[in-house]
Amino acid sequence: MARPMFMVLGLVTATMTALPACDDFAPPVELTAPVVVGVVAEPPVVAPGARTRLTPLIATPDGPVSGPASAISATWTLTETLPGVAPFGELIPNADGSAFYQAPMTLPTLPPNALPLDSVQLDVVLDGRKTSVLKAVLVASLPTANPEIASLTADGIAVADTLELAVGTPAELSVSTAPAATDRARYAWYTSVGTIEQYQSSPCTLVAESPGSGWLYVVVRDGQLGVTWRAVPLVVR
Repeated sequence: MARPMFMVLGLVTATMTALPACDDFAPPVELTAPVVVGVVAEPPVVAPGARTRLTPLIATPDGPVSGPASAISATWTLTETLPGVAPFGELIPNADGSAFYQAPMTLPTLPPNALPLDSVQLDVVLDGRKTSVLKAVLVASLPTANPEIASLTADGIAVADTLELAVGTPAELSVSTAPAATDRARYAWYTSVGTIEQYQSSPCTLVAESPGSGWLYVVVRDGQLGVTWRAVPLVVR
């Protein structure tokens, strides 16, 4: 009998938690150097015989890395998810630093109760430093889509372009998504100016004790393998 979607995604979450390699991205911190904060799979779950596009989310103190990846050197490889079980998909790298994951039409025989998960490793060189992260890819016929950032607010006021704050005055930051996030959602905030408290929550608090300018990032994982983010310039006066 086919498992309901919520049961499958719940098992994915439990499996990824048990596997130390999956979704291993930079922890939320004060942003002092370029970091990979996530990988978006579009679509988040790939059907047998189909493909998904994997795009790294790279945050820097000077803004997000986007467009042709002339500033980065990216290498994509498949690694073991379960001991003794070889990867079963195929990776097709793209010139812009992204890659396609091609799922097989027929899945191999897996251990009892194992989910068809592949682990994709991204090695990227940023500012001369090598960083490695892993992304879990689920092969299944499930109707999923990445969420979108619906709003980013500071003290209840929507941030349109640039976020402007006063020195020494805490600001409550909050983000919402469409569709609305559930209690499975996870948040990660990054800033190159000031300090964020509760940086794995929404809302959180940002305060800067001196003037400056930089960038603020928030990454949202919906708990159903969907990922989205928002980056805005930040000015403190």
